[in-house]
Amino acid sequence: MGPLHPPFRWRLLEASLTRTFGGWTREPDVEGEWFDDEQGRAVRERSRAYSVDVADERLGELEALLRRACVTFVQKCIRMVVSGRARLIREDEDEEPL
Repeated sequence: MGPLHPPFRWRLLEASLTRTFGGWTREPDVEGEWFDDEQGRAVRERSRAYSVDVADERLGELEALLRRACVTFVQKCIRMVVSGRARLIREDEDEEPL
């Protein structure tokens, strides 16, 4: 497993979710594994999962926030689940952090 993210990054994400969408709920810590093509091996990580109530017409705002979170957390992608369907959100070129 890789190093844990510093607390200030989580605070930035949580403050952004509250400011933009009015709040969030943190799920119990989660652990998962994914195959990293660049490293040629499976990577196991501990992470956090958040639930945020977002109207359908504002999903683009959430995706934009998560693209910025990719920069802040130095992540290749962040998994977003909408109505049971997963999407992988990746930063755009020249994306600003949270």
